[in-house]
Amino acid sequence: MTNEETSAVDTPQIQAGTLLQAKRQELGWSQQQVAERLCLKVSVIKNIENNDFSQQQVATFTRGYIRNYAKLMGIPESEILGALDGHDSTQYKEQEMHSFSKKTNKEKHDSRIMLITWGILIAIVGISVLWWFNERDNSELEMVQETTPTSEVVEIAETLPTIEEVVTIDSQEAVVEATSNNETAALDAGVEESTALDNETVSETPAVVDELLDEAVNASEDDTQEVVISEPQALPRLRITLDGDCWLQVKDATGKTLAIGTKTAGEVLDFDQEGSYSLILGAPQNVSITFASEPVDLSGYTAGKVARITLP
Repeated sequence: MTNEETSAVDTPQIQAGTLLQAKRQELGWSQQQVAERLCLKVSVIKNIENNDFSQQQVATFTRGYIRNYAKLMGIPESEILGALDGHDSTQYKEQEMHSFSKKTNKEKHDSRIMLITWGILIAIVGISVLWWFNERDNSELEMVQETTPTSEVVEIAETLPTIEEVVTIDSQEAVVEATSNNETAALDAGVEESTALDNETVSETPAVVDELLDEAVNASEDDTQEVVISEPQALPRLRITLDGDCWLQVKDATGKTLAIGTKTAGEVLDFDQEGSYSLILGAPQNVSITFASEPVDLSGYTAGKVARITLP
């Protein structure tokens, strides 16, 4: 009994990779053929036959590869699994479960950072908008303050009389004042001299007074003429203003042709005949008409087409 136990202990245990390699060679298969049948890489088959299971990340996959390899070679599953039991790399180890609490905490932390960032951005935008509104209000106030004195100066300047009017009025007042002073001085001198001079000297005083009065009247008339404002000239009964080149024909009520031909831009045609007028315009868009001091509406005529008009 002791000898049997000793022999069993001394017998070396055949590893799974070695067993699979021997069976493959016995059947005459290559590693490439086995890899294609199992849909694995040739390197995986080599590692299994060399009993190198360190590169296999998960022991469950390694045991599954070996079981499929054994099944392909016709080796009993119990025999191949028995050879694997002594190898630590193929033993199943419970995978460590990772908690999602860290991920949740990280997501909460990231969400807080995002909220703070958005809050800062919103505050910056709000401050920028308020600053822009304040700057705009200040600029508008400065513009109003700058334009107000100018408008007041313009209004004051418009209300003030012109230099010619002031000069005319001052000259008129000076002439009247000088005339009155001269008259008073002449009368006083006449009264004083009447007591000392003879009748010949007294008779010359009224002539001097009349001469001074005539000069004052003439001066006042000259100054008054300077102030007279010329009245505006009356507009002709019919006025045609050319804004561009246009062929036209104008006839009066008797059918007499008053104007005909192509007129250029800038020309002005005036007519004072009584009665109606007949007009033919080649380019009505280039013509402005005033009849009896009132503008004639030509917007109803198509540009580029001949317009026939009868006034009134």
